[in-house]
Amino acid sequence: DLAADPPAEAGALEARDGVFEATDADLRIVLDLTPKARWATEYYPVEEVVERPDGSLRVALRSRDLDFARRLVLRLGGEARVVEPDVLSSSVQEAATRALAAYSGRTG
Repeated sequence: DLAADPPAEAGALEARDGVFEATDADLRIVLDLTPKARWATEYYPVEEVVERPDGSLRVALRSRDLDFARRLVLRLGGEARVVEPDVLSSSVQEAATRALAAYSGRTG
């Protein structure tokens, strides 16, 4: 029952009725999703979905920030492959490598 003050940066997001609306200025992400990851197209606002003969999907969506996009791909695990942009692919690979190294107790 207490009012909350959103952080100042929250005002920078464009939203209508509390729903994120992407703009052309946002990062365009293209992913290939296995059939197990189809749920992502129902959960996240996608711009384009192309169904492939093997049941996989190629989807395009927008993100305001690379961190969100990286977390999404990591959450999808081996069920997603980054098609573009290259910077996202590199960021996911680096984060996964760090996580695996931490899990195995290695450093570097």
